[in-house]
Amino acid sequence: VKTFKMKQNRYFQKRFFIRKMEGNYHPIILIDINGISARMLLDTGAGKTLLGSEFVKDFNLTILSKIAIRTTGVGSTDDLTHKVKISKCKISKGFILKDWKLNTMSLAYINDYYESQGKLKIHGIIGSDFLNKYKAVINYQTKTVEFKIIETI
Repeated sequence: VKTFKMKQNRYFQKRFFIRKMEGNYHPIILIDINGISARMLLDTGAGKTLLGSEFVKDFNLTILSKIAIRTTGVGSTDDLTHKVKISKCKISKGFILKDWKLNTMSLAYINDYYESQGKLKIHGIIGSDFLNKYKAVINYQTKTVEFKIIETI
């Protein structure tokens, strides 16, 4: 944790959180959603972070609304998605999101492919919205991703 002084006598704190990536196929991190382990694909080309609609019940998520909108990506299109709320999501030690809202989309297409390749299924995708917000640095050599949070103290 680093503390530094900015303009107008405001102090900011920068915290770093490092998460180990697994696999050498696609970068995947393990997180906890409401106390249940989830495999999340890091995808810098995905505009939004999302959770597979197949897993809403598995993670005991609250559905906030149904969204009738065409979504595309990972080889499929959905006409109906949901906005869900994750009560508690642990990204890494000390990095916990509460009441995190995100959309769902079917990940059946990508999970069918993963299964055909002998890979484990993924539960969601961490997109560039999340990676940018938390200033992620992905290090492929050390197989780690570092998140930064800057907050006023």
